[in-house]
Formats: sequence, structure tokens, C-alpha cells
Amino acid sequence: MQINLGDYVKDPISGLKGTAVAKTIWLFGCIRISIQPKNVKDGKPADEVWFDENRLEVIKPCKKETKYLAWKEEVVMPHFDYVKEPPPPPKRSVSTGGPNREKKGSIEG
Repeated sequence: MQINLGDYVKDPISGLKGTAVAKTIWLFGCIRISIQPKNVKDGKPADEVWFDENRLEVIKPCKKETKYLAWKEEVVMPHFDYVKEPPPPPKRSVSTGGPNREKKGSIEG
């Protein structure tokens, strides 16, 4: 079942209930939903928890149509081919003024 942002949902395994506040699509098609429980602990809202979409049940659908980008159409993931090996460092042709350290023979010999 597709979960829409704003739906009040329940995880039947843990029993956690809350509002679907975020949705992510991972590289290999895993869709995760973030649930914000209504619980308050020490005056602060409880932390959100992420679940697989197919694990959740809709208790109460959102009455308003939630406005968000790209969820009503197929999203094409970009291909990141910009990662390349860096070019080799340039060869130094400037003399540093010191002795040439690339001697071919041995000093002792």
C-alpha cells in the first residue's frame, strides 16, 4: 500500500503510531517512511523513526492533498559519472638551486 505524507500510520510489529512526515527512495528501490509519533517526553516531541513503506498500515489518510516534489511522477536518478582519477601532478622543471640528488653511481665505490 502506498503511504502518502500526512497519513496517520501504524507499524504492526512495534505498535508505533504516528504521522508520515518524510519519504525516501533508495538506490535499489527501497522506499522508507519517517514516522513522527505524537508522544511527548520531557516536554520534547519523540524522535522520528524510519520504516519500510510496505511494513506500515494506514490508520487515517491525510485529508489534505500534500504538496511535494516529484512523488506523483517517476523520478529518474542521475548517473554520477563525475568521479574520475585525478590527473598526474605536473613534472617540475624548475631548479631549486640545490645539488642534483639523482646520482647514478655510489660515492664509496
